[in-house]
Amino acid sequence: MSCAPAKPQDKTERLKICLCCGKPTSKNRVRYCSESCRSQFAFKLRWFNNLLRALQARFATFSFTESVLILNLISNHSETVYSYFYERTPGKKPAQDIDGMVFELGNLWWEYLAHSNSQRRAAEHILRHGRKRVVGRELVEPRKEHYASRISNHLLQLCMKKQDLLDSSDPADTARAAYKQAALKHHPDLGGSAYKFRQIHNAYHQIKTWLENPSFHTRRGVPGHWSFIAGKSKWYSPL
Repeated sequence: MSCAPAKPQDKTERLKICLCCGKPTSKNRVRYCSESCRSQFAFKLRWFNNLLRALQARFATFSFTESVLILNLISNHSETVYSYFYERTPGKKPAQDIDGMVFELGNLWWEYLAHSNSQRRAAEHILRHGRKRVVGRELVEPRKEHYASRISNHLLQLCMKKQDLLDSSDPADTARAAYKQAALKHHPDLGGSAYKFRQIHNAYHQIKTWLENPSFHTRRGVPGHWSFIAGKSKWYSPL
């Protein structure tokens, strides 16, 4: 039995999009259409790393639309956000077009370096090619988000979300109220399933135990954008 009445939705509202290629994903892969797509995309993103180090980027983000690739960065020497756009090739995945964007910016760097014999001036030259303040810092500087760990499935049994606990002034009372409502709905004496009722009962006790010693995991990133942090080799996936 579902937790809430089903809402009428069209296919576009239910569609999940792969964070690496933009194609619809299957039901069991919410963030990526496949592991190979994710791996190829993550590998190609690291092609930007040397360029970003040369530009002394403190933070950077990457995203894409159907028509363009977008790179935003903040350097160590300025609070200005610089944005770069690269036209996508029809029929190609973003990972395939990253090659061209990296080579285009890289060639600008090397050509000016050969001319000026100064890495600092070459970096300034690349920054001058960027568009300023197209986006705000909130779409470039990663933030931390904390998530309750090890209780997702138990919350689901009580038709709760993690935020129901995290935002509550009295999490224990919130969980108890959800338990009573779910138990009443599925109690065997009221026509419910004994198996489902036992699941709900166990879930509630697991949540009560978790509340005695809450544990969280932390994610860093930017909503809707892959993000880079100076000193790190990997890119963080979108929040």
